[in-house]
Amino acid sequence: MAKDQENQRPSTTGQIAGSAAKTVTKKVVTKAATKATVRAAGQALGSLAPGVGNAIAAVAAEIAGELIARMVNAMQKFSKDARDLLGGLALASAHAFSITLSILAAVGVALASPIIIVFVIIPIAVSIILFIINSGAWVVPPWSGQSDPFLVDSAFIEVSKTASITNIPNENLPWTVQYTVSIIAERSVLTDINIEYRCYVSKRQGTPPSCPPINPGLPTPPQEISPGTPFVFTYSQAFPDSTSYYDTAVTDIITITATAEGLTGESSQASATVRIGNAPDECLGPAANPNTRPSATGVIASGNYYFPMAEYGRLGYDCYHHDGNLAVDIGVQGNPGDAHLPLLAYTSGRIYLTLQTAAGGNGVFLAGDDGRNYYYAHTCDIYSKVGDFVQAGEVIATSDNTGNSTAEHLHFAINNGSLNFPGGDGTICPQTDFEQKFGLGVCPNYSTNCVIP
Repeated sequence: MAKDQENQRPSTTGQIAGSAAKTVTKKVVTKAATKATVRAAGQALGSLAPGVGNAIAAVAAEIAGELIARMVNAMQKFSKDARDLLGGLALASAHAFSITLSILAAVGVALASPIIIVFVIIPIAVSIILFIINSGAWVVPPWSGQSDPFLVDSAFIEVSKTASITNIPNENLPWTVQYTVSIIAERSVLTDINIEYRCYVSKRQGTPPSCPPINPGLPTPPQEISPGTPFVFTYSQAFPDSTSYYDTAVTDIITITATAEGLTGESSQASATVRIGNAPDECLGPAANPNTRPSATGVIASGNYYFPMAEYGRLGYDCYHHDGNLAVDIGVQGNPGDAHLPLLAYTSGRIYLTLQTAAGGNGVFLAGDDGRNYYYAHTCDIYSKVGDFVQAGEVIATSDNTGNSTAEHLHFAINNGSLNFPGGDGTICPQTDFEQKFGLGVCPNYSTNCVIP
């Protein structure tokens, strides 16, 4: 079986920003405009229901106008793409209101009961309108093909980042790469600006080196950035002539946080990757695109638990960890390498940390809904971001050989309550847990301490 050396304690400094994208809307439909569109619906109702009269239609229009205006205001923090749709949405909703209310009113006239119209027809029509407005199909359009859909984005902040060179042959080291970052206020003045820098190195084999320091460091943010006046700064990284940087991918992310239009904590990101030699492009760690996650086959499941690696028929593992830790190394039999098998959420829960270290490589930490915590080490692509809720069996990463590892495998550990896994060690024997959950028969006589009783 594959062997590894773990010496790791999670730290929030290792988190790589990449949560689901947060966008914001602005007010594009005024209360007056909303009332005007709905008033037209009321007039249409009056023309179709003369027995009821325009008075009831006007009241209905005012009620619906208020409700729609409030819904528009409540949706200020939805997707920025929805912002461009809201103007048309209000008109479409008013049109839907006109048709729906007119039909229902006609039924009410036929019954000759104005009370039914006021107390039954109008509430039903308003409910239909609210359903249409709240429908995800209306306010959350599909991804439009952005280059980095997995990076944080904001309607108020645009960040771009370019590197002077993106591919460097190993023999060309040492080399200094210059980065240019541009921050643009898209719609209003940005204040309370903060600039954050993150960097990590992916390496196909062996221990990845640390990121080179940036020179001259991050600038002091300006007090404000106005639309039409971008804030631009540059910095550089010097890659030494060292074999530790051979065949690596160095990715750094700039995160800009600011206040815009009274909304605090607006964030936007941009990244750039420099590939040196035969870089492991397939192992991007926390920067992997969630839209490319593979499907899983050959899974073992029982209730709300899934064996942590797909294609079980190809796998093998020992009944004890090579260094005595409460952990398990799971690998493909024969160690073919580059299998990149899907890694599954052992149970439902939330991703509370992703990071890259010299020992564990690309690591993922899952806080399970069962009160236990799970650690996945030596992974390749990590598709689930910090803060993501995942279902049991969901593909959260793929296997690889990142970090201090001699062959592709998954180092898997379970902690009962603690968020930390010092040395990659857990508090529960995974092999015994596999027997209890799945009845695999691999280690049937081992105790919870991974030893023969």
